[in-house]
Amino acid sequence: MNFSPASSRAFIGSPSLVVLPDGDYLASNADFGPGTTGKTTQVFRSRNGGVAWEPVAGSPVQPMTWATIFQIRGTVYLMGVAKDTLRRRRDQPLHGQR
Repeated sequence: MNFSPASSRAFIGSPSLVVLPDGDYLASNADFGPGTTGKTTQVFRSRNGGVAWEPVAGSPVQPMTWATIFQIRGTVYLMGVAKDTLRRRRDQPLHGQR
């Protein structure tokens, strides 16, 4: 879903994945290393079982790192280390509503 060449000195870690009720996948990862600010989390969506991925509106999330994406009762949350430790956006739902 995401790639960064070693020469960029930007690395990808802290992977997280959730499967939505409609079968779509949401995945998040953090950027770290000397080629980054170390405070960015990216969120991607796959509508075809992980074959192709697209960034979710509002991604990347800054400042946030070491984030985990999870779902409770149909609502998707992204929790990580940042000034705000829990974000929920009602204006752009990630939980399968279109």
